[in-house]
Amino acid sequence: MQRSLQSWAAELVGTFMFVTVLSGSVILSPLISTIGVALAHALVLAALVTAFAHISGGHFNPAVTLSAWVGGKIKTPDALGYVGAQILGALGAGLVLRIMYTELQWRSTSLGSPRLSVSDGRGLFVEAVLTFIFVMVIWATGIDERGGKIAGLPIGFTLGALVLAAGPLTGAGLNPARYLGPAAVAGELGDWWVYFLGPAIGAVAAVLVYQGVFGTGFAWGRLVPARTPPAVPGEPATVPPPTRPVARRKPAARKKAAPRRKA
Repeated sequence: MQRSLQSWAAELVGTFMFVTVLSGSVILSPLISTIGVALAHALVLAALVTAFAHISGGHFNPAVTLSAWVGGKIKTPDALGYVGAQILGALGAGLVLRIMYTELQWRSTSLGSPRLSVSDGRGLFVEAVLTFIFVMVIWATGIDERGGKIAGLPIGFTLGALVLAAGPLTGAGLNPARYLGPAAVAGELGDWWVYFLGPAIGAVAAVLVYQGVFGTGFAWGRLVPARTPPAVPGEPATVPPPTRPVARRKPAARKKAAPRRKA
């Protein structure tokens, strides 16, 4: 239980820091441009994943937690705790941003929350596709034990690249908590379903493709479930190799002793 509480606390604090920096950069986007916003996304996520990966896995995103749960890398109670902590952290970030900036600064950007400049259907498609790309990189570098040891850099750089590629379309939310925190505090939740459903679809598609094509498949898809030791939240579970039964040899027949000759 103590391990779970530490993981939840890491997700709460990490998500708070993540949303504060990201939304703050969007509020200041007229001064730092789209390149500056993308750089802020890349740097802060790379730093936070590196800092908290050994504690919670560094999700900071309900879509990532959903993907890890579908892939069997996190148990249901911990997944629920992660999502709750992420939402609380994002709401706290929204409140802090509202105090940091004047209403004249944050009102035009809705406290830096992602916003649509395309139709709802197109926005849903964009969020799903971008989240698919993002979560695929997370699985390849951060969740799969065969990945690299420094997951923060590729994950952060991928998010920055996605902001440059499609940020003007949807704000490149890719994270329900990232949208919910600032938007709820700003009182503008009109497109909430796009930023909830799109990342969920992309995250589930990513884990199905990665585990089905590049990974070990799914435990819930096997006829006989494999026995695994209890997994630490945020860390990949390991499956012990199957053991072969050792065949017992029959005892060799004893040879009869030859009769002794009489002298």
